[in-house]
Amino acid sequence: MNRQSREAMRRLTILLEQENALLAATDYARMGDRLDEKRRLIAELESSHTLPDETDTEDDRTLARRLDILAGEHRTALECALKVQDQIMAVLAEAARRMHESSGYGSRGHRPACKANLAFALVVRA
Repeated sequence: MNRQSREAMRRLTILLEQENALLAATDYARMGDRLDEKRRLIAELESSHTLPDETDTEDDRTLARRLDILAGEHRTALECALKVQDQIMAVLAEAARRMHESSGYGSRGHRPACKANLAFALVVRA
């Protein structure tokens, strides 16, 4: 492994550790702020990557394994975040549908209070 690959892997490992912590904390805004840096590091790693050979040190192999593990954890965390987002969107869509269905007026000439708060209750449930 050359020096450029090693450095890119080291920096990407640090970035993925930080992003995984942000995903666990559901801090998606701060995670998004790192996207350009992550893309740059991945491009740098791809352009400098060499195949493993006998000159790789044990530290190089450990770093490569750590990066692979972190990338897998990152993928799993992103998939979970996307599932949660899908669930939230489904709840919001259901709330909008229910609000549209209940857009009429009650027997006293106004909307029933329980229907007006339905969307909020469904969002809180999400």
